[in-house]
Amino acid sequence: MEKELETNLIRIIELDSFYDVFSKLRKIDSRKTEEIENSLKQSIKDIHTTIEKSYNNITPLKLKYLLYRESVELKAHASSYLTYLEMMGRRENALWRFAFDLTEQFFDLISDALDKYFNAKLQVMLSELENSYQWYTGLQDSGKKSGCVINYSKKLLKQGLNRIGVDVLDNKEIVDAKSVVERILDSHLDINLVSKDIGNILQKAYERYRSRWEEEIKTQSPKLDRLRAFSSICGRNLDISIGFELGLAEQTFAVGISSAIVASIGLAAGWHTLTYAMLSVFPPVAIFAALATVMVSLLTKKKALENRRKQIAEALKQYHKHFLLQIEIGKIKELKDKTIRKTMNEQSEHIVKKTIQQWTKAISGNLGMQHYRMIVSAFEKHLNLIDQCINELSTASFGII
Repeated sequence: MEKELETNLIRIIELDSFYDVFSKLRKIDSRKTEEIENSLKQSIKDIHTTIEKSYNNITPLKLKYLLYRESVELKAHASSYLTYLEMMGRRENALWRFAFDLTEQFFDLISDALDKYFNAKLQVMLSELENSYQWYTGLQDSGKKSGCVINYSKKLLKQGLNRIGVDVLDNKEIVDAKSVVERILDSHLDINLVSKDIGNILQKAYERYRSRWEEEIKTQSPKLDRLRAFSSICGRNLDISIGFELGLAEQTFAVGISSAIVASIGLAAGWHTLTYAMLSVFPPVAIFAALATVMVSLLTKKKALENRRKQIAEALKQYHKHFLLQIEIGKIKELKDKTIRKTMNEQSEHIVKKTIQQWTKAISGNLGMQHYRMIVSAFEKHLNLIDQCINELSTASFGII
């Protein structure tokens, strides 16, 4: 027998291509690795026994036949792992696509709900303005603005007295200097009220997000029928496991693995707490003042009323805009200085990874998909050795080995 052919044949019989892979996998899950190794050896045991027994007098034709048989057996055997990788790969890709789409839908749902909420707020505020408005309100507002001077004077006096150790003045304002617009903004955009309302909007959007995740994970749960076809070593009814815990996996999927995953991740802080934190950075009156549009009209009731309508609409628009901006870029202490957007993206990513991890754990213990790729690679290496031997036998110049 030619030297190279003999060397390759020995490597085939000793399963040399699998040695390094199995050595690494034993450190990760020795029981699963032993099952996979035993099933591999069992599937080609009779072939290798025949080769070894007639090693010195086997004909090239007989050897080629046995190597062809082994090639067919191992391709069928390897297909169980390829099927597993293909199935899990498809499921994982589907989950990643769903994660991106659902996260965007979460924010779209919030955006639409906030549009409706603030539009309703605007209508109520404008209705209150019109119902309570009098032609002299503009004059009242002018008088109240002058009251700011009185309030500021009291503040300065209090600071001066405090410096000399006299504390006889409280922090209350002497004159209510708020305009009708400011009063309406303060009343309808009270932080406790609005944070509760918007918190409810975000909570409902999040409940829908969780519900959709549970449905999708159940839909994408691996179907094990194709893997079960290989549990008897390609239909040969050998009582050898190939490392897939199909019964355990089915039990795990049946009890709602998705609920366990999603339930373990919820946001640490409640939505009401988060909305309060976001809203507290821009009180409505501060926005109103920043607009610098407090113009007092002494001409007609109609003109003055129209000015105040515009003021309320613009202040509410800016308030709405600031809140949407906070969702995207506002870092929140309760979320470890992350934005809502970043937090939800990370949570979606975590759900995908955790789901795949638990699916893999249920089916194949501690061996992940990357480990089965290593096994498939070893099969390919072994099959290449078989092809080399068959080619060498076809071109060999000897008759009987």
